[in-house]
Amino acid sequence: MAFLSKQKPQNNFQLALLHTRLVESAKTLESLERASQLHEPELIYVKRELAFDGLDGSPRFRALTDAMKLPYRGAASSRHAPKRENFRCSTGRMF
Repeated sequence: MAFLSKQKPQNNFQLALLHTRLVESAKTLESLERASQLHEPELIYVKRELAFDGLDGSPRFRALTDAMKLPYRGAASSRHAPKRENFRCSTGRMF
């Protein structure tokens, strides 16, 4: 982890993904807020990234997505997304 924080430039969105996998919600939100301040382009996928599913109920996460004017997953824009239980890759593996 220290190795990632010493690299320049830092990709805060990727760092947030790492913190999510380590179940560090506060650090995840800090990294996402930093990514927002720096206008990192990957941040537009924050509502689509399955790793952030657990943050949906967080007021800080909602404030971040509200500030970006991103639709919630239940909005019309997500109707066309493949259902998780029906998504299979070319090898037949279920995701």
